[in-house]
Amino acid sequence: MKKIKLNLKKATLAKGQTQKLVATVTPADAANKKVDWTSSDAAVASVDKYGKVKARQVGTATITATTQDGGKAATFKITVGPAVEGIALNMDTASLQPGKKVRLKATITPGDAVDKTVSWKSSNPSVATVSENGTVRGVATGKATITATTSNGKKAKATVRVYDGRLFKGRNRVSSTFQSAERPTHNGIDVVGMDGGTIYATVTGRVRWARMVAQGAPGWGETWQWGYFVWIEAEDGTHHIYAHMAEQPRVKEGARVQAGQALGVMGNTGYSFGTHVHYEVRKRDGRTPIDPTPYAGLENRVGIY
Repeated sequence: MKKIKLNLKKATLAKGQTQKLVATVTPADAANKKVDWTSSDAAVASVDKYGKVKARQVGTATITATTQDGGKAATFKITVGPAVEGIALNMDTASLQPGKKVRLKATITPGDAVDKTVSWKSSNPSVATVSENGTVRGVATGKATITATTSNGKKAKATVRVYDGRLFKGRNRVSSTFQSAERPTHNGIDVVGMDGGTIYATVTGRVRWARMVAQGAPGWGETWQWGYFVWIEAEDGTHHIYAHMAEQPRVKEGARVQAGQALGVMGNTGYSFGTHVHYEVRKRDGRTPIDPTPYAGLENRVGIY
């Protein structure tokens, strides 16, 4: 025998993983190419008669392949590290519109786990797709489950709801725009549901308030003008206000609501001139108004959508 060579010289495996070693004995026409396999520490890594190595506990070991004819040897060094014990995602629910994206991030425990490879899969790619780095893209209205799976089979899931963002199902008529030249202090949009009066949440979040405030109530300022209203703190930190509802909202304060969930019925309560919903969006500070039309799938101009 002239020599023996292994397909690998070293590798790092997580506890429980396996690695197949292949020994090549030369010359090719050698009469006896049989090889014996041994481990310097079988408690750390064992090897069977076919060269299959299994990582058993954290540590290092040397796997040796020795030819039966001539005693030539080749070695493979294995380092065994902690296996993945768990995986968690940065959110368990997400809501987005078709064409929009949200990034899911996976956290692996323990932090020093050897193999942190994660694969992603959508249960319904026609509703939402997911890339190899966890970026979810809305495709069409519906619900999908995004599953992140580690190399050793640990899983974490997030429910994604894709919605059209409309305040009303069917046609939405914008009757007054956000901070127009004629009404620069109008910090929202006024919208009428032309095919039904039920108002739907444009975002997922927590209901801060769902009530009517009496005129002159201490600490509430001009909030009485909204009549019956719902205030939602969305997952992205923005604040969403739905005002002038016809009656007490259908959702409770402190409850979590999903995008597309019914909130109440458009009305004419408060300081209002006609049946509609007044919809405002504010920044994280809860005070600074921003254009709400992107959240509602509308445009900041009078018209039917």
